[in-house]
Amino acid sequence: MEKTLAELAKLTGAELRNGEGVVIKGIGEISSAGPDQITFLENIKYKHWLKDCKAAAVISRELSDLAGRPALISDDPYLAFAKVTAVFYYGGLAAPTGVDKRATIAADAVLGQGAVVGAGAVIGARAEIGRGTVVHPLAFVGEDSRLGQDCLIYPGAVIRERCYLSDRVIVHPNAVIGSDGFGYAPEKKKWRKIPQSGRVVIEDDVEIGAGVCIDRGAIGDTVVGRGSKLDNLIQVAHNVKIGEDCAFAAQSGFSGSSQIGDRVTMGGQVGMVGHITIGDDAMIAAQSGVAKSVPDKTAVFGSPARPMSEARRINALLGRLPELFERLQELEDGFDAGKDKKKDD
Repeated sequence: MEKTLAELAKLTGAELRNGEGVVIKGIGEISSAGPDQITFLENIKYKHWLKDCKAAAVISRELSDLAGRPALISDDPYLAFAKVTAVFYYGGLAAPTGVDKRATIAADAVLGQGAVVGAGAVIGARAEIGRGTVVHPLAFVGEDSRLGQDCLIYPGAVIRERCYLSDRVIVHPNAVIGSDGFGYAPEKKKWRKIPQSGRVVIEDDVEIGAGVCIDRGAIGDTVVGRGSKLDNLIQVAHNVKIGEDCAFAAQSGFSGSSQIGDRVTMGGQVGMVGHITIGDDAMIAAQSGVAKSVPDKTAVFGSPARPMSEARRINALLGRLPELFERLQELEDGFDAGKDKKKDD
């Protein structure tokens, strides 16, 4: 695969500088890219790498350090780099072709045109696999589940019964979609299991990371909205509703029936209680514990999570606690000494 820098400029919408006739054959890190590769510079604190950079071209913002160097100038270098990366690197396992004879496919399952099922994969009764969808070896699709068009199901992924995945959904290895929600009723000091009769509904263009668990609804559906991206090792409990174009980092957990708006972003290891609402465009910083609803367009941090500005002030004061304690001790000692002197008088 090779592309001219001019072709990549057109693809990304970036401005071409000093790059007529430059041919790109791959991508590389700014510290190690070769003379036929393109690299990118998003954070200017790394611009010192440019001095010894051997890359054929650089994707970056407007920088004087790029003078005379072939470059693609963009207001959003990271997005431009993502588009270029997609040209040179597919990013997935090589897909098997056709239906492997070692796959187990129910007689009444329906496979769309161009669907692929790898060795050891299992497709349950009445399941539907959409056109162009790839089910890699050792993946499982349960009975009455439906996968839309051009989905990508990696090895070891489990999609249990009656789940619905729309088009272009990516499910990474060992993710489990449709596991039972954590529902039990106390009965004479024991626990009686509540059957989880709902589904999981995954809308278009969702990506689900490795080891993610998304529980089916207790009665209704657990939903992940169009375009949302879930990093590895995330837990989504029963009846959670996640909006569109959200992005959640690894090891986060959503308790039952929480409602997540559109375009919500979360750092890693965030936990939240159930039955709360996170508003549209909210931002939750890493390791926050969310104990109450968060309004639209609000950034929160901490445990319990507070508005970002308030949380930062509290954290700054926490670092000064030893000093403040000593000052308080001195004040108390001085006050006590004053009281004693007054008594003596």
